[in-house]
Amino acid sequence: MQKKVFVMKNYAAVVFVALFSLSIISSYAQEGEKFKALFTYNFTNFIEWPPVSGNFVVKVLGNSPFDVYKTDLEVRSVNGQSISVTRAASLAAIGTCHILYIPPDQTGSIPAAIAALKGKSTLIITDSPSFTTGTCINFVMNGANLGLQVSELSIKGQGLKVNKQLLNMGENMDPKQ
Repeated sequence: MQKKVFVMKNYAAVVFVALFSLSIISSYAQEGEKFKALFTYNFTNFIEWPPVSGNFVVKVLGNSPFDVYKTDLEVRSVNGQSISVTRAASLAAIGTCHILYIPPDQTGSIPAAIAALKGKSTLIITDSPSFTTGTCINFVMNGANLGLQVSELSIKGQGLKVNKQLLNMGENMDPKQ
């Protein structure tokens, strides 16, 4: 009987540790997404979009960090425009937006999204282990640190103006001339 109690206590301890670890990992992932949302907002200080009326629209492709983006961005504004964050369930649902964020689980959609939004004044932000030509800004992990890969050519190719300070914040992904 004592052996059974011991096994049950060990099992309970293992389950507790596993659940605790999962909550830490989940919390860490949410914090990472929160940083990305805040970075995304801060990018608006370094990019100039053509003037348009209405809300400043941020779309998140798929369903990864949507809630974090919505919570952290919709309380802010860009040049007097309220930020509206919506989910684009598919490439066909992207429509018009100022910023498109493509999370890691949607990296296979990056080339098609770039083609669909070419020249449409959309800052394309990806979260991919490798940079895709046409991406404006890519989040990348450098060890334990969040890093940026930035393409001035892609940003300008989208019809946007970029402040040089943004280019100095990350690794330049444009081809050497």
